[in-house]
Amino acid sequence: MHTSEDPKGASSDEGIRSDPKYWANAFRGTPLAIVVPPYIRFMQGQISLRRALNFLVVAQREALAGNPRLQPILEGMNSSTEAKQADRSFETFFASTHVIALVSEVEHFFANTVSTALRLYPGKMGSHTFRLTEILAASSTDELVDRAASATINELMYEKPLDYLAGLCAILSIEKQSLEIHWPNFVELKARRDLGVHNDWLVNAVYLRKVKEARLEQAPLPGTRLIPDFQYLTQSIELCDTLVGAIANLLGEKWIPIATEIKRLNPGQDGDLQPGAA
Repeated sequence: MHTSEDPKGASSDEGIRSDPKYWANAFRGTPLAIVVPPYIRFMQGQISLRRALNFLVVAQREALAGNPRLQPILEGMNSSTEAKQADRSFETFFASTHVIALVSEVEHFFANTVSTALRLYPGKMGSHTFRLTEILAASSTDELVDRAASATINELMYEKPLDYLAGLCAILSIEKQSLEIHWPNFVELKARRDLGVHNDWLVNAVYLRKVKEARLEQAPLPGTRLIPDFQYLTQSIELCDTLVGAIANLLGEKWIPIATEIKRLNPGQDGDLQPGAA
């Protein structure tokens, strides 16, 4: 997978297909180019977060071992009024904040890829109804397609976990089999993020329902506090990197030939041609 900080070092076809620089070049001048910025942002964010986390893990270990310069800093942060009021340590505050941000970045990548696919292939959206006033107020049919795409994405986000994966793959025209091994843990990560945002990290019925729907065998008791630590954040980074990388490989395999064909049929154009049904 593409966890290396130097994507140029990838030698396999999969590595090339998921290389952000290769994406940028392959999709440039086509409607598919819109997926490149969020993908690059995700990759760059992963590298920065991994570096920061590695540094903080080492620094905390040294502080706990009695380093005379680091120990008082860590103790001061953990015993501060703010930390006590929030019932957080430095470790759990950093980890929980970045778990929330990490899930948001993955969802942003999903939303952009789905949006791109729906705008290229509006038939994937099914039926959407607009009021006459909305039709008259729209500046073009493209605006109506954009609205329908946004509604489809919103509906997809609230599907049951396994239906969400199936719907995502159907819209993107990719096979879900290689993603199924990672999906249950991503569902748990999303559900835990929701606990942090809405329920102070305490397990509730919604969390238990989601992990059950994802077919995860073990579930904590209601009321258990699942605030992330450095270990959970590390595992989450690896999970998201692997999941997004797997989707990027599949998209590269599917979409790079489409981009090549658009450029062949539309030389010197901005790539606004719709290539047809995927």
